[in-house]
Amino acid sequence: MKKSTLFYFAAWALLCPLTAKSQHFFEPSEVTVRLGDRLPESFFDAVHDAVDMKTGAAKQVRLGDHRDKLVILDFWATWCGPCLGSLNKLDTLKREMRDSRFVVIPVTGQSAEMIKPIIKRYAWDRASIVGDSTLARIFPHDGIPHMVWIKDDRVVAIPHAMYATKENITAVLNGRQPHMMMDTKDRVLDPLMPLFVKGNGDAKLRYKGADFKIAGPVRHYRNERVKVVHKDDSTIVYCANQPALGLLQQAYELELFPNLNPLNGGFDLKIGADLKQWLMGNPPPLSPDNTPAQDSAYLAWYEQHAFSYERRIKGRLSEREALQCMQRDIGEFFRAHMGLSARIVPGPLHRYGVLKMRGTKAEILRLLTEGDLPEDADKNGLLVFPKGKYNSQLFFLMARMSLEASPGLGLTTSLVDSTGIDPDTDVRIFFPKELHDGLPLEEINRQLGRYGLYIELEEKHVPILELTEIDR
Repeated sequence: MKKSTLFYFAAWALLCPLTAKSQHFFEPSEVTVRLGDRLPESFFDAVHDAVDMKTGAAKQVRLGDHRDKLVILDFWATWCGPCLGSLNKLDTLKREMRDSRFVVIPVTGQSAEMIKPIIKRYAWDRASIVGDSTLARIFPHDGIPHMVWIKDDRVVAIPHAMYATKENITAVLNGRQPHMMMDTKDRVLDPLMPLFVKGNGDAKLRYKGADFKIAGPVRHYRNERVKVVHKDDSTIVYCANQPALGLLQQAYELELFPNLNPLNGGFDLKIGADLKQWLMGNPPPLSPDNTPAQDSAYLAWYEQHAFSYERRIKGRLSEREALQCMQRDIGEFFRAHMGLSARIVPGPLHRYGVLKMRGTKAEILRLLTEGDLPEDADKNGLLVFPKGKYNSQLFFLMARMSLEASPGLGLTTSLVDSTGIDPDTDVRIFFPKELHDGLPLEEINRQLGRYGLYIELEEKHVPILELTEIDR
């Protein structure tokens, strides 16, 4: 699923935290440390680039300087609202508790330049590690915010962010066991080997087809959206820990309108109330105030509602061909398991913008990555990103937000990206701050034209997925 199409079911918000968008290739895991492990000396000796989040001054952080304390690493990014809420909460706790026995260290892969707006907005009295790749490999995670608590040279907790409370911090500081649900999804599947077996995502099988299998949740492994990978002359399609409707959404993602999902009109559910409630319902509440019994009810719900999928196909299939195989497999499973049938149908009429390229992708990438940047940006009212990301800085800030603020367009849904550019591409771009104040589409396109891009308006009945009940 492309970045602009990412969705979160309300029921899945806590099970699948804010994640990076799908990438249809395999990245090998570099897991080195897990819950309960002792950290090596090299971990404490390493020096990390950082920024003082109160003054913006460059600093360096050595974790060994805090070895006698409880260290709370909080992985975050500027575009992640829950991350900012987590850091703000930790800042409040730190000031209220006035306890020097623990330290909060934010960690981001973004550059010092990219986090300047957050520094100006919050001015938190601590340093954040910036430009990180090392800690993210040591403590792999599939979403942010992501916390790691370290004490006495060991990883003592990897909790959901909501469990960062005064009571739990105090318990750890005093050597007591805190009551926390752990977010220990720190392992990654190896699709080049058989999946859902001991040593590679051992999970209970729920359905076995002729050439595919569907399992339940893969405990302690990352939530992985559908990926298509190749090994020699074969194609592997797989995912892990996805909601039932997520399997369908991802199997049909190249055919569905990208801005719609099961919660906002992307699915037409012609099914009974009980089945709809099972597919769309919320899990039992998860809270720091939960009893162990309530936590168990939450985990039991997850056990029933999380699905994992694997298919291995002879021949090197394209992404579209591989997903068509998945459609047939998931369709067989839904018919047998739930009595459901799925098909693409015309949906509502929408008016929206489509981001397009003038020229080849290679030409556009050159313009995006090698362009000159102006001097005196603040003086000239410009936003400058010497090392931004295509998705967050260009597509979201420059194109999508600008289009939504443009007057008189009558848009009914968000911008669609048709370029096929990798969302994580590093870009060197700039644009006027006033672009977000509602400039005409012609001016937006003039700014985008610097990078060989433009927005074209479309009005169409968009494709959605219809689910109906069938006799089994």
